[in-house]
Amino acid sequence: MLATFFDKLAGRTKAAHESSESTWFKLVKDLADGKEPNFDRVAEGLADLDRTQDDLQKAVELLLRRRELKAKVDAVPALHAERDANERKVEAANAEFEKARKKHDDIVGPLVRRNRQLADAIDDGENTARRELIRTCPYEVAIEKLKLIEADIARLQGQANAQQKLADDCNHAADSNTITVERYRRKKHSEHQINELERTIEQQRENAKAAIAERDKIHGEIEKLEATASKARLALLEP
Repeated sequence: MLATFFDKLAGRTKAAHESSESTWFKLVKDLADGKEPNFDRVAEGLADLDRTQDDLQKAVELLLRRRELKAKVDAVPALHAERDANERKVEAANAEFEKARKKHDDIVGPLVRRNRQLADAIDDGENTARRELIRTCPYEVAIEKLKLIEADIARLQGQANAQQKLADDCNHAADSNTITVERYRRKKHSEHQINELERTIEQQRENAKAAIAERDKIHGEIEKLEATASKARLALLEP
């Protein structure tokens, strides 16, 4: 009889424990789900279950954390599938790129090689052959004509440079005198001095403009001579 009693007691205790555990986990789940149970019932339940508020809070936090972890685990198959799909796309794109690269190389390679040959031929024609033709030209009249034209060009270029220097000097002097005028005004110099200096500045500016105009005129003459010189150089290239 005593053994039967303890067997029944053990069964009842086990059932009570299972019921208490079920009640406990339901409470934890409800809180984790955002459900707000009756505070008095919760307080009574904690006392009946021999649990504390701290136990409940930790249990809820643990459940929430485990849910996050489970979501990550559940997401793995989809992540694998997406990664595999991306890898297939990458492989396909690489294959297309390789085809395009080969096509590019097939077109560009021969063109680049041909352009190297053309560059050598151009250099040979424009420099080596041209210099050799000029050096060996037997037409003395043509050579002398070119020398005279080039001498005229050099002479005119010297004149143009001189006019440019004159214009620069005049403008520089005018700038310097302009600063002097400002200083005279601040120091209350006589109007006569200031007016004289301003007339000088005006004349210097006019001289600079005239020099620039003369330079441009000379450049025009040089351009005409350069055209004539080009024709004369071509004459030296005749066999």
